[in-house]
Amino acid sequence: MSDRKTYDLATRLFHWAIAGLFITTVPLGLWAANIGPQNPSPDLRHLRDQLLVVHKSIGILILLLAVPRLIWAMISIRPGHLPGAPAWEWMAAKSTHGLLYLLMLGLPITGIYLSQAAGFPVSLFGILQLPRLVEIDPAIPLQSRPEVMMGVLLHKQIFTITLYLAFGLHVVGLLKHLIIDRDAAAWRRIALKRRATKGIPTTVPSNGSRA
Repeated sequence: MSDRKTYDLATRLFHWAIAGLFITTVPLGLWAANIGPQNPSPDLRHLRDQLLVVHKSIGILILLLAVPRLIWAMISIRPGHLPGAPAWEWMAAKSTHGLLYLLMLGLPITGIYLSQAAGFPVSLFGILQLPRLVEIDPAIPLQSRPEVMMGVLLHKQIFTITLYLAFGLHVVGLLKHLIIDRDAAAWRRIALKRRATKGIPTTVPSNGSRA
């Protein structure tokens, strides 16, 4: 087991960059969906188009960061088990991290698939357009295309709901460490700027007592 106490700088930069991109792009996608493609207002439909361009572009950035992030996770030395944490908690954290790694790839890929299946191009901020990877039959109505139905199922339902659950578990786990365990070690491992937190011990004594 590794004796590292914190994640290395590269891991922490990857973590917060991808987290920030997700926190930005998800609300944009929900905003665009709320406007809807059949909105009677031309201005709102134009706004929706712009929101989707940014939403998809950020998805591409997440995908571009996810690949080196996963490679680095496999070759870098990671911190070991948090002192005093039960085994089930460690396994739950590892499972949640695994889901988040899957979503870093799955959400952007299925988003690109859905857009191309619906006949819409995908570009990086309108500058670099991705090659078409999904062949469609334009004679089939959009809502009846099996590729579109599969894209909606994967991107808007399975992966999106899984993202909400995994993110919620991730946050709840951190809050449990900070508030219930009164242990800042989990936060200090991944924080970009780490400093001692007054009044909160960073580890739980081996005898189970608390300071």
